[in-house]
Amino acid sequence: GELLAANQQASKMYGVASPADLLDEVKTVFDFLDEDGKVYAEASFRRTLAEGLPQRNEYRIKVRGGRILTAEMHSSIVRTASGEPRAFISVVRDMTDRRKAEETLRENEEKYRSVVEKSLIGIAVIDDAFQYEYVNEEFCRMAGYERRDILGKNFTFLLSEESKSFVEERNRR
Repeated sequence: GELLAANQQASKMYGVASPADLLDEVKTVFDFLDEDGKVYAEASFRRTLAEGLPQRNEYRIKVRGGRILTAEMHSSIVRTASGEPRAFISVVRDMTDRRKAEETLRENEEKYRSVVEKSLIGIAVIDDAFQYEYVNEEFCRMAGYERRDILGKNFTFLLSEESKSFVEERNRR
C-alpha cells in the first residue's frame, strides 16, 4: 500500500501543491480511507492479486483539510519481467460532483414522476412501435382500464372504429 509516485492531478485532488508534497503527507493508500474503506481496499487488492484482473471500486476518501470525496479507483498489477507482482498502479478519479449530480437527477426524476402520476390530466407515452409505454392513473381512469391492461398494447387499442379508420387512412398517405 505504500505510495511510490503521484501526478499533479492527484496532488490537486488531495489539496497540496505538488506530487512531492502529497508523497510527504500520505505514505500509503490506506491513509486516505476510513476503517471500512481500508478493509474493503485490502480485500480488493487481494482479489486483484488472486485473479490477476484489474479492479474498479468506489471509496470515500479523506483529503487535506478533512474534506471527504467520493473517488473511483481503478487498480491493476504491475509485474516484474518474470511475471511476479511488484506493485499496483491505480488511477483515482474524483466522482463527488458526478455522484451529487446523479442524486439530484434521481430526486428530480422522483419529483416529476410524482407530478405526472398524480396529474389530473391523462398522460400516456407511446413508444416507436406505437405501443403504450407509460400511462398515468388519470389516463387509466379516463380509459376505464387498469394499467396492466393498457401497457404494451398498440395505441389504437383504445380508439373507436371511426378513429382507427382515420389513423389508418392518414398512415397510408
